[in-house]
Formats: sequence, C-alpha cells, structure tokens
Amino acid sequence: MVRKTIRGRGSLGKLPELTEKLGMHQPLIVAMEPLTSHLMKKVPSMRNMPVFSEFHPNPDLKDCEQGVALFRENHCDGLISIGGGSSMDTAKGIKAMLLADSVYVRDTELIAIENYLAEDAVFYRED
Repeated sequence: MVRKTIRGRGSLGKLPELTEKLGMHQPLIVAMEPLTSHLMKKVPSMRNMPVFSEFHPNPDLKDCEQGVALFRENHCDGLISIGGGSSMDTAKGIKAMLLADSVYVRDTELIAIENYLAEDAVFYRED
C-alpha cells in the first residue's frame, strides 16, 4: 500500500521533488507533533499543505475517518506519512478507505518517511 518510502538524512528535502514526480499538488500530511512543525521549518513549500495530526498512538477507525474527511475537504491528491508506525498506519487506513470509495479516487499515492528524527541517508523503495 505504501508507494514510496524514504528514510534518513535529507528525507524531508526530497519531498518537493518526489511530490512533483508523482503529480501531487495537494497532499495530506499525516504526522504527529512535533514532526509537523519541524517539517514546516525544513520544507517551506509544504507550509500551505493540510496536516492531519489528530490521531491516537494506536489509530482506530474513527481516526482514519477523520483523516478521510480532511483529505476530501481539502481536495487532496496524495498522502505523506511522516514518523513511525502510528502515522504510517493512519495514512494506510486513510488510503484504504479512499480506495474503497472508487468513485471518489482512482489511486492515491502515499509517501512514507520512516522515523525521520531517528535516522536522517535516503532510502527509496518503489512497491
């Protein structure tokens, strides 16, 4: 379900290039604080993008439903997950719910940045 995974040093700096390559113009960023604040400082071009950070450490269905609502409300065209398992699980749940509604979205790209603050060499994987 994750289309691209990058990790390590310079990961955030790769986001503008990767979102452009994937054709994302308005992705929903899924990350807990303080990662979202750090992202906005490191990548100024992401400042105007919607952020979903209101989910639990072990996200449930309601968390994903709130993310889907924010995705639709902001007319998003992709997902960026930053952090560890909770943000990735939430983003994958949002994507699954969006794909279940095939009338709304055909295929939503998902970029995952794993453990951003713990590591910082770029790992790029295409599933």
